[in-house]
Amino acid sequence: MYLEEHTLLRDKNMIPQNLFFKPYACCIPVKGFGRSIIYDLNRSVFTYIPNSLFEIMKEHQGQTVAQIKQSVEPYYWDILDKYFDFLLQNEFILLANAKEELNLFPALELSYQSPSSISNAIIQIKETVTINLPHLIEELSVLGCRAIQIVFYGEGDVNFLSKVLTLFDKSRIGSIEVFMKYNENISESILDQIINKFRRIHKLTLYAATKDLIFRNFHFRMQAISFITRSIDYRLQMPIKDTSNFRTNIDLFCESQKFNTYFNQKVVIDINGNIKNAPNTEISFGNVNDQSLAEIIHTEEFQALWHIKKDDIEICNLCEYRYMCVDNRIPKKKENKWVHSEKCNYDVYKCQWNTNSLT
Repeated sequence: MYLEEHTLLRDKNMIPQNLFFKPYACCIPVKGFGRSIIYDLNRSVFTYIPNSLFEIMKEHQGQTVAQIKQSVEPYYWDILDKYFDFLLQNEFILLANAKEELNLFPALELSYQSPSSISNAIIQIKETVTINLPHLIEELSVLGCRAIQIVFYGEGDVNFLSKVLTLFDKSRIGSIEVFMKYNENISESILDQIINKFRRIHKLTLYAATKDLIFRNFHFRMQAISFITRSIDYRLQMPIKDTSNFRTNIDLFCESQKFNTYFNQKVVIDINGNIKNAPNTEISFGNVNDQSLAEIIHTEEFQALWHIKKDDIEICNLCEYRYMCVDNRIPKKKENKWVHSEKCNYDVYKCQWNTNSLT
């Protein structure tokens, strides 16, 4: 809900004037350049608010409405009543008879810890190029990797796909996303058989297809098959296009306080076995065919991008979406500041999305 759409559902005289307020720990306001957002981490949703309400939630928490009114001109009192009615109706704040009671509701602990050294990986595969896949899968399992994208280059071959997926049968990998080139001889029923057999697959995408289409496995709704007309290179480097690319949850929010949520705990193995940070990065830190993956990913050089969080990057640090955005652009140092050379599709100064750049 937008605050601008909100109308008072109660008489303003019924707005509690003498109760002390505090935002719920899971409802965290984040300020942007032109507007702010309340991240509702329990319900995994977000709500836009004006920066003036952000200031009230941050600077005046622990006060009553009556106390806040004493610090502003009477002209703003009706606006304050509307603000607090909005906060109460959406269950963003709690009220207490005494200020000391608010101490019973501590702030959320925003530390981020993961038992994994690597949480997600991309493996790029070409049938004519050999890498030791069984050994690589075992290494990733030991490192605690939970999710893998497998990108197949070359003509789509379901037999080769099945052969590769069988290697994961005894691994600890919990989720697999597959990208394979479209082949008109592979029917939807064959694809359905594959995801029914290999239940670790949560999504199977055929790129360079003749149409864009998505449908879900009838028997197991968490699985999906999709066709995209775009090339695989575009798909792997696809920019954030709008809010549909965002996720609001406590894990991502906490991780974003300390880490870059795209690069953190990610590793890419290209078709030649080179170990990289992402598909669009040029630097190779070694090769899985003759080096230990664990040794490489624990080096300071490999983890450098992990620690460049959105708050460290120019323009991103002004964006209200910065704690829900998993942006694959590579931050670079310029004049002692971290910046992105590619422009974002969201204009933080105008609070508008640039949809023209995506056509």
